[in-house]
Amino acid sequence: MNRGSATWILLLALASCAAPERDIELSFAFGKALIPDSDVRFEQPGGTDVTFEGVSWDDRSFVNPAYYAGRVTWWFGPESPSGLSLDFTHAKGIVDTSDVAPVSGTISGNPVSGELPINSVLDSFELTHGLNFLTLNYMHRWLCDEGRDRGTCVLLRPYVGAGAGIAVPHVDATVQGQPTLEYQITGPAINVLAGLSAPLCGRVSIFTEYKLTWTDVDVDLEKDSSLETELWVHQLLLGLSLRL
Repeated sequence: MNRGSATWILLLALASCAAPERDIELSFAFGKALIPDSDVRFEQPGGTDVTFEGVSWDDRSFVNPAYYAGRVTWWFGPESPSGLSLDFTHAKGIVDTSDVAPVSGTISGNPVSGELPINSVLDSFELTHGLNFLTLNYMHRWLCDEGRDRGTCVLLRPYVGAGAGIAVPHVDATVQGQPTLEYQITGPAINVLAGLSAPLCGRVSIFTEYKLTWTDVDVDLEKDSSLETELWVHQLLLGLSLRL
């Protein structure tokens, strides 16, 4: 986050300290994503259908454009424990195609096995302008009237959520020298989350959160190629919320 963005966020928080709480909450956060290894299937006309096992992903969460997430939550009432949220998450996923990985399948109709560098069929593959997720979630928060000690729940409010939506990554890939540079809707996305919120002043609160997102990525590439993989994206967030 640059200095200008931090200044505007601070000014917004200070200007909101004396205002009352209502039913809509705006949230913005930065954080760290972690993507475990996954199997990647690459297909191309002419008899190429290979699966690389245990491909590593680099998240580059703190490299511009950095990881960030935004949320609009509609609580069903000022003291309602339930609500709906619309979440947007901007993560990244980069494959180092010079890596060597176990492989099975065929290349140009010839069976392959053992280990091969990924760039034997795929020059480059990045989702650097966003491994983006847009999801609609059911949210639940714990309030003071749910049997918790009032002093504790005023300071810390736990919440959870779960929902589904779509993955809309920006695909940056090269196959046989031909680049693919475009946003694509690549499949469904499902996420669960849990966090803690604490008031700063008035309508402003700070929160920390863990979110887990699963997505089935199916990407169309040049040369009539395609790539498929399933990703689990672990995320740790820290942010601010403003209640309107």
